[in-house]
Amino acid sequence: MSKAQWDHYKVAFKRSKEILDGILNLSAVRPWDFRKGLGYFLRTQDDYSDVFQLRRFASGHADWKPYVSHILGFNADLISEFYQQEVRIDELNSDEKAIRSEL
Repeated sequence: MSKAQWDHYKVAFKRSKEILDGILNLSAVRPWDFRKGLGYFLRTQDDYSDVFQLRRFASGHADWKPYVSHILGFNADLISEFYQQEVRIDELNSDEKAIRSEL
């Protein structure tokens, strides 16, 4: 294909994502780009047994639940903060166990 056949020719990957995001104009999912939802919304038939959980989705809840909550109209920042606090609690519990074992 020649350069004349392309609207955008030899564009860097980051810039190409920005262009596609602008074309799709999914402003409702900001601050996330269009790619965040692809892994969640492109499903196999088996994934419809539980609407809010994909069997193949390897990431933790903290990765995808803020996005889905934002799509559903909830405050995604509160969901993100919840998972950050959960990680912090796990770290503190781990520290406590280490200190107790040293004592």
